[in-house]
Amino acid sequence: MIKGELSGVQCLLLGIAYPLRLLLAQLFGVLCLFWVSPAQASDLALPTRVLTQPSAIWALPSQERTQVYGLRLEGRVSYVDALWKMLWLENNGLGEFLQLSPNAPEFRIGQRVSIEGTIIPDQGLRADLVKVLVLEENEPASPISANGRINETEALDSRIVSLDAYVDSQQDIDSTHLRLNMIVDGRPVIGWVKPSQYPKLPDFQGH
Repeated sequence: MIKGELSGVQCLLLGIAYPLRLLLAQLFGVLCLFWVSPAQASDLALPTRVLTQPSAIWALPSQERTQVYGLRLEGRVSYVDALWKMLWLENNGLGEFLQLSPNAPEFRIGQRVSIEGTIIPDQGLRADLVKVLVLEENEPASPISANGRINETEALDSRIVSLDAYVDSQQDIDSTHLRLNMIVDGRPVIGWVKPSQYPKLPDFQGH
């Protein structure tokens, strides 16, 4: 057996006469066993950056959303929809969107949660990569009244609001979602509703 090293890569040539070995090397190359030390393998798996806000995930360039990042979030669950893979976390009245994976952790609206672990942004939030700690089971919402303010989009954006609206028509999108075509302060507004009662969906039209 002849053992040699080439640029840190171990190559083993086993029991082959020199002329034949040379010919095989020329025709097919030398069989090399590439190895990485346990420390190097660990370094490759570690995230290089910790994201502490959902907005930081969306700020990543598209080519960087396949990488592994550390994740540390806290907030009130203002909306969750496993079917549409949507999670909204609220802090200081401002909500931010986080995409869920098909095998996402379970959340309930009203929970204040701490989420810690890792995330691959293109895959969404995965239950096997994070630990979710419920800090409070039912934190009350504090909606802002939007009556007479529907045009103040900057002030109301990504916030929980209360308002009076007339439902001009509605559309069943699927078995668990309604689209409401509403009139609010004289202007058309689209509302998406996820009722809690199934399979009978409520009828808001004309109300």
